[in-house]
Amino acid sequence: MILITDSNIIVSALISPRGSCAIILKTRSKLGFCAPSYLFFEVKEHWDVIKKYSPLSEKELRTELDYYKSIITTYNVSEIPTPILDKAFEIIKDIDRDDVFFFGLHLQTGYKIWTGDKELIKGLTKKGYGDIFVKDEEIKAELYRKGKEVEKRKISKPKTTKNAKTTKKK
Repeated sequence: MILITDSNIIVSALISPRGSCAIILKTRSKLGFCAPSYLFFEVKEHWDVIKKYSPLSEKELRTELDYYKSIITTYNVSEIPTPILDKAFEIIKDIDRDDVFFFGLHLQTGYKIWTGDKELIKGLTKKGYGDIFVKDEEIKAELYRKGKEVEKRKISKPKTTKNAKTTKKK
């Protein structure tokens, strides 16, 4: 499952490094994350608020942010075709213009959006786009299901020789 990750998810993960968003992001072997490059611009805009409310030091915050940058595939907004951005803007302009790139990326890729923005969810749901969002509970269920699949696989143990010799340095 690949998810378009909204800025508020990263902000939440930085403010609550042991919270649900951070845990899901750090269990990334089961999920893929992408976002328009605009995501990190928004995080930078909220950096003072993040520093104020996070229990992490600024150095730890930067380390966490660097980690998130390393696991999220970013799409330059210029990679989203203009007709798609125009359509996204027309649909979202009266909800939250800051989310046009996230919604445009959804229209381009078909990936679901992971967000905590209730107004965005409510507004797009009213316009017939309620099925494009994924909730934390759905992500956790997917992680749990994937974990169970891994447990069910038979993993063969490496063969070892009975009389393996070891050498010691003198």
